[in-house]
Amino acid sequence: MKFVVQTLGEDIYLNEAISPLFPGQYANSRRISCDTYGGISETEYTLNALTYGWWLDNVYDFNDPDHVVLDGYSEGENRARVTSAVITGLFLSGDDFSEAGSATGKARATLFLTNKDINVLAKAGKSFRPVEGDTGSAAANFFTESGGNRFYLAALNYSKTNINVAVDFSRIGLSPGQSYQVKELWSGAVFDASNALKLSLKPSDAAVYKISAAVQK
Repeated sequence: MKFVVQTLGEDIYLNEAISPLFPGQYANSRRISCDTYGGISETEYTLNALTYGWWLDNVYDFNDPDHVVLDGYSEGENRARVTSAVITGLFLSGDDFSEAGSATGKARATLFLTNKDINVLAKAGKSFRPVEGDTGSAAANFFTESGGNRFYLAALNYSKTNINVAVDFSRIGLSPGQSYQVKELWSGAVFDASNALKLSLKPSDAAVYKISAAVQK
């Protein structure tokens, strides 16, 4: 059994490890995956927990996907691991930023931890929901989150090959036939789409799309 207690001014933040299953009122968050670093298999492990435990952010204030390590992994894996954290609901950086720490880890942090659009999701602290819930022992590839006038789709490729797929708008709760403006948050690419979102993902990589009603011309 393990608890992490952090004082925030006069407040106390209590984070339970993956092991205890006490009633939610005893903690602010609970770790839903354990000993997770930065590899794509560990990212899938985290998101397997989210696939079937997304609802826990209705029990705790936050779902905790464990710490995010960037050094020692590919840039695609970095993108996927950061994505897995922000769509789970809590972000904890695990690299060594001291003078003795890796220069690569610091450079990757500058690259992947300063994206303003991605950090909006991290700040919101919301768990995304899986599009599919029949993935067996694997994680879902697609997760969504919406509220007010926002809609986000996170897409992850855990495999070693490219994947090309069309995500039907009606399947993710959007209106088919309506035109939407789509922004991919990691690259900044903006485009319009209707009926379906055609995706191409590199191996061990991720993308996050913000989808909003297209501006009438």
